[in-house]
Amino acid sequence: MRGTAINGRSAKVGKTASTVDIRNLSDDEFLTLGVPTLVYVRKGTSGGQDVFAIHAANGQVVGLTEDPEAAFTAIADHDMVPMTIH
Repeated sequence: MRGTAINGRSAKVGKTASTVDIRNLSDDEFLTLGVPTLVYVRKGTSGGQDVFAIHAANGQVVGLTEDPEAAFTAIADHDMVPMTIH
């Protein structure tokens, strides 16, 4: 896989043996792009408490923390790359 620098960190994307045309990906292939390397953090509630959820690129929650600093520490500790969502 080749690496791409994002926010000073590298993410593994694509294949070195061949190039993939993203216009021809199946729905399942598209849903797995960036999983499990790319993640985003979203504030929410769980059990009546504010939490910060770490989501995989496909939207699946992979972790919960009580504050954003802990979320980004966990992301760095597990060699994941945080992305900004809009």
